[in-house]
Amino acid sequence: MAQGQTISREEFEQRKRGGLTPPSAGTSRPQGIRPPSASEFFLENVPESAVNLVKSLAYPIMHPIEAAKGIGSLVTGGISAATGLEPEARGGMEEGYQAFVEGLKERYGSTEALSRTAYEDPLGMAADASAIASVGGAGLRAPSQALSLIGRGGRVAKGLAKAGEAFRGAGQLMDPIQLAAKAGTATANRASWILGEMVTEATGMTTGVKSGPTKMALRQASPELKSAMRGNIDSLHVLQSAKEALGQIKEFRSTLYRSRLRDLPEDLTLDLAPIKKALTKKMEDYNIRWTRASPDKPPKLDFSRSTISSATDQRRVRQMIQDVNSWGSDLGDTSVMGVDTLRRRLDDFYAESGQARALTTDIAKETRKVLDDVPGYTEMTADYAETSSMIKEIETEMALKKGAASGASLRKLMTTFSENSGYRKQMVDILDRYVTDQLGQQIAGLNLSSYAPAGLVGRGLATAGAMGAVFLDPSVMSLAVMSSPRIVGEILVSIHRAKQIGRGIQKGVSVPAKVLAEPSLYRPAAYTAGLPPPPSTSEMAQ
Repeated sequence: MAQGQTISREEFEQRKRGGLTPPSAGTSRPQGIRPPSASEFFLENVPESAVNLVKSLAYPIMHPIEAAKGIGSLVTGGISAATGLEPEARGGMEEGYQAFVEGLKERYGSTEALSRTAYEDPLGMAADASAIASVGGAGLRAPSQALSLIGRGGRVAKGLAKAGEAFRGAGQLMDPIQLAAKAGTATANRASWILGEMVTEATGMTTGVKSGPTKMALRQASPELKSAMRGNIDSLHVLQSAKEALGQIKEFRSTLYRSRLRDLPEDLTLDLAPIKKALTKKMEDYNIRWTRASPDKPPKLDFSRSTISSATDQRRVRQMIQDVNSWGSDLGDTSVMGVDTLRRRLDDFYAESGQARALTTDIAKETRKVLDDVPGYTEMTADYAETSSMIKEIETEMALKKGAASGASLRKLMTTFSENSGYRKQMVDILDRYVTDQLGQQIAGLNLSSYAPAGLVGRGLATAGAMGAVFLDPSVMSLAVMSSPRIVGEILVSIHRAKQIGRGIQKGVSVPAKVLAEPSLYRPAAYTAGLPPPPSTSEMAQ
C-alpha cells in the first residue's frame, strides 16, 4: 500500500480477521489506516463493554455459592502467597487468587494490554478502577479508625481518614453502575414530575378548583387533606384553625418582645425630662391649660379654649397627660422596661379626633427617641413592627379581623389557590407555621370535597358527561368523572399512596442492591470466574 494511502474501517476489520496485524496500541499508526472516529468507537465497543459489565454484575447474584467460593479462594490465596507458603502446602487455596492475578495481567499487565482494555472494555476498566479506589479508601480509613479507638487519633489519623474518603468518592465517581443508576433515577423522576404537572394542571381546569388543590392531592395528600375532602373537617373548623393560628402569631410576637426586652441593660436610668417638656409644648399648641378653682384646690386641665372639643377625646387626653406627668414616681418607671411600658400605653391611645391623636402621637415619638439610645432597642422594636405589619396584612387579606363576617373570611380562605391569589397563599403558608392542623392542606381538601364541579369549564364538562350517560357513550360519560373535584381528588390521593408504597419497596431493596452493585465485590468475584474479557491477543501481537 502506497505511503499516505488510506483504507476504510471495513477494510481495516477485514485485514484483522485475515491475520494482517494492525499496529498495537502505544505505537505510531501507519498513515494507511484511519483511526476510528468517536461514533465508531461508541457503536462498536461500548455496547459490548456494557454487556460484559452486566454479566460480571449478575454473576454473584446468579451464582452466589460459586462467587463466595471464588472470593474466599482469592482471600486465602492472597494470604498464603503473602506469608510465603510453599505451593504444596497451600492445598489449592490459591486457585481463585491465581485467576484474579492472571486476569489483571491479561488486561493491565503491559502498555499494549492497558491500551487495548481501555479501547475494547472502557466500562469494565472504569469498574475495575472504582473497585481499586473503594478498596484503597477502606484500607486508609481502617487504620484511622483503629488509631481513634486507642486514643491516638491525631493529624495522622485525620489525614488517613480524609484520604480514605477521597478515594471512596473517586470510586463512586468512576463506578459506571452507580452513574447509570443515578442518571436513570434522575430521568425517571423528572419525567414523573412533568407528567404530574400536566395531570394536575389539566384536572385543576376540568374540575374548576385550579391546580393548587390537585397538586397537593398528588404530591402531599396529608391526613388533613383527606379528612377535609371526605367531609370529616368542615369549613368552620378551617376558619377556626386560621383564627387560632393568627392568635398564636400575636402571642409569639408578644412573648418574643418581652424576652428580648429583658435582655436589654437593666442598670440604665432614663431621663424623662425631654418627654415631659414635649408634653408641655404640645399642651400650649392645643391650648390646654392648668387652672385652679381656688388656691387651696389642686389644678385641673381646662379644655374650654382647646381645639379638642369632643368630651370623650378630652377625657382620653386628660388621662394621657396624667400618665406622663406622674411617670417616674414609682420604682422602675425610669428603667428601660418602665419607659417602654409608657411608650406602649401611648401607642395604644385612640381618639376619633385627629388633633387628639396627633398630640398623643407626638408624645409617643418623643418617648421612642429616649428609648432609641438604649443599645439593641431599635432592632427589637423594628422586628416587632415587622411582625405587626404582617399580622395586619393577614387580617386584611384573609378577612380575619375581629368582628369580620364569617362568610367573607370563608370565601377568602376557599379562594386561596385561585390564579390571582398568590399573595393569599403566602399568608396561608405563614399561618401554617403556627398551627399543627396544616391549614393549607385543609383548604385544598375542602376545594376537592364537592362532587359537583366549579367554574364554567367544569360545569360544561359535567353537562356533556350527563348527556353521554343518556346516550350510553362511555367516552363522553368520562367527562363527568374528570369534572368532579371529589372523584379526581380520590384518584390523585390513590396515586400518591401507590407512589409511597413504591418508594417503600424501593428502599427495602436498595440496601442489598447497593451491596451487590459494589465494584469491590462483584469485580473480584467475576475475575475468579474468568468473566472480564482480556484484550484481543491477535491485535496485541507485534
